[in-house]
Amino acid sequence: MTIYDSKTILRIAREKSEYYKELFKDVPLDAPLEDYPLVDSSDFWAKAQFEEGSKILTDKFVEGRVFKSGGTTGTPKFSPYTNEEWLTMCQLLSDQNGFNFLNCGDRVCNLFYSGNMYASYDYCTIMHMLSPVKYILYNLGGHAEIPDVIYNIKQNNINVLIGLPSVIMKVIDYIENNKIKDLPIKKLCFAGESLQLNQRNYINKVFGREIEYFSFGLAGNDYGMVAYFSSDCGFNEHHVDDRACYMQIRDQETGELITEEHRVGKIYITSRHKLLMPIINYPIGDLGQWTEPEGRANRRFQLMGRNQEVARVGIVNLFKSDFDNVIAKNSWSIKNYQLIIHYNETTHKDYLLIKVATKENIAKEFLAAIYEECPMLLDTEQKHMIDKTIVEIVDSKDLIYNSRTGKLSQVLDLRFSDK
Repeated sequence: MTIYDSKTILRIAREKSEYYKELFKDVPLDAPLEDYPLVDSSDFWAKAQFEEGSKILTDKFVEGRVFKSGGTTGTPKFSPYTNEEWLTMCQLLSDQNGFNFLNCGDRVCNLFYSGNMYASYDYCTIMHMLSPVKYILYNLGGHAEIPDVIYNIKQNNINVLIGLPSVIMKVIDYIENNKIKDLPIKKLCFAGESLQLNQRNYINKVFGREIEYFSFGLAGNDYGMVAYFSSDCGFNEHHVDDRACYMQIRDQETGELITEEHRVGKIYITSRHKLLMPIINYPIGDLGQWTEPEGRANRRFQLMGRNQEVARVGIVNLFKSDFDNVIAKNSWSIKNYQLIIHYNETTHKDYLLIKVATKENIAKEFLAAIYEECPMLLDTEQKHMIDKTIVEIVDSKDLIYNSRTGKLSQVLDLRFSDK
């Protein structure tokens, strides 16, 4: 397992990455990490595309593996890892999950998606091999037919399900609709999105007992391992893994570094295990707040929804640039738009409401253009993993603005408010 300190990361990035060399050119060599510029994700990914010759990489990419981040558009974001970086990432999470929610002898069903440059299925498999706790893994995958999942749960006495909440909820719905009783499931572990409190209440009702819930951890293909879950964490809480990264929370408006508890800001991380494609002061797309005092090792924080750059609906990442591209390709007269993520209490699924400020009746055309730009959104809807996206034509005054600053909130995650 190879971990780097901030001085090494900054030095190599400044010397060998064309992107960071330019970004950091005015920063003194002895400046602390907090004084370095924050990365603009759109600019970062514009310079990271392999086919154009990545300006981010610090070396030739000759061994390792590549994953897709987002993957919702025709220009997916490819994230390369050397084999050493990938094993380090797996080891970091394996250590924490083995100690924090898995027990010796657990029978674990891996319901993550495999193939198509997804990482989570392989991640779960390698984590199993490296785990300090010995358990049995059943690799069914997210594409498995639900009756087959239920059969294997019964046949193999599986007591832990690991997967995306959207897949887990499909299994739970099948159990309820078919009145299946006496399954041995005791623990549910989720990743990629949060398993909401109302979803958990529904699951407990279906099983007729309290199920244990665990986050698989906070990580991403583009930025690597960030944080882990333990028994002292509440809803949406994690511990920063100090071995994996340096994390900052910054004010959304001013960029000011936030050190105090219970003040929401944008999360930025610097990966300590990714040097081929360095991740330095990079926005991971989430809002968060510290929930314990400054100075503690592996400091605890709480996720507070998505920030203004990315809307995550189920497993789908929708970038602001996706919508900007759609508008740029058409001749509509659009004043502004807003992406609002909701949770449907009846279907137990997320859905996206797009408010478009215009006087033109273009709801159907706009949605069709979004599906074309972001095919994964339509595919995920058709697989009934999320509810159908809604486009609403509104006046500018009907958009939701920040009550303090008066600025438009481009992305709103109202799943917390919906509880």
